[in-house]
Amino acid sequence: MSDAGPRTAAASPDLGGGGRHWGAAAAATFCITVWGAVPLVTKVAAVEMDGLLVGILRVVFCFPVVAVILAGRRRRAPKGAGVWQSLSLVGLSSFVGFPVLFSLGQGMTTASHGGLILASAPILTGIVAALWHRRRPETAWIVGALLGFVGVAALVLIRAGDMAADARPSLAGDLIVLAGVLSVAVGYVSGAQLAKTLGPGTVTYWANLIASLLVLPWALWWLARIDLAAVGWQTWGGIVYLAAFAQVINFVLWYWAMEKGGIARIAAFQFVQPVVTLILAAIFLGEVMTLPLLASAALILAGVALCQFKR
Repeated sequence: MSDAGPRTAAASPDLGGGGRHWGAAAAATFCITVWGAVPLVTKVAAVEMDGLLVGILRVVFCFPVVAVILAGRRRRAPKGAGVWQSLSLVGLSSFVGFPVLFSLGQGMTTASHGGLILASAPILTGIVAALWHRRRPETAWIVGALLGFVGVAALVLIRAGDMAADARPSLAGDLIVLAGVLSVAVGYVSGAQLAKTLGPGTVTYWANLIASLLVLPWALWWLARIDLAAVGWQTWGGIVYLAAFAQVINFVLWYWAMEKGGIARIAAFQFVQPVVTLILAAIFLGEVMTLPLLASAALILAGVALCQFKR
């Protein structure tokens, strides 16, 4: 329910697909490319605008997109106080906490670091799920989580000494991004429970709508105090990209791809997302792919792979 992607179990027996597999694969490739570019787009947008405001506007700009989708579906709003409380939790964690914290932190660190910390979302989601349901994870999952945490710890703690000062990853930025990923992990678990009765699309759209309305007053207050004419089209375009594509449209395509191509096949595409981020960061931002960075990436990806392994 964010650009971390809806984390699905890669070991699911539902392979599905048939002749529609290639169309689903193309849609999944598009989604992963869009999500993989999110750290770069966020960092570029945060050059002319405070990263916190970028995150807030990303949430607000979802409102018209989601409103049009909900109007087109012509379905009744969910009922029950408990349902709305759960939707509010998903909205606050996935669509307020995550984009705001991620955008703030990404403006302070490198796109490579932001993308790799984002790749640890399945591990943090598993921890939240284990605590939520009070279940002990399998041994392979525990080993994978430890590997992933070693990778994230190395990524956060090892500073790149051979980079220009303004291009170096920031410890504070890395930790804020990590807090954002933890926030979305809570949203994944609570949203997954709600999706069993409402469906993933309904949860995503209504939680987005709630989040947009919650931060709208904050956004209007902040926008009234900045010189909008000084903000370039790249920044506005980046925010629209983050809101419309990464946070709404991508989810429609992703769920369609999982339905047509099978959960197992399509979930495997998520392993490519951090690689896409690293490649794009090197090409467009000139970020250096250091040995510690690549080693951390290998540990995180290996950990995520083990966490999704089932006997």
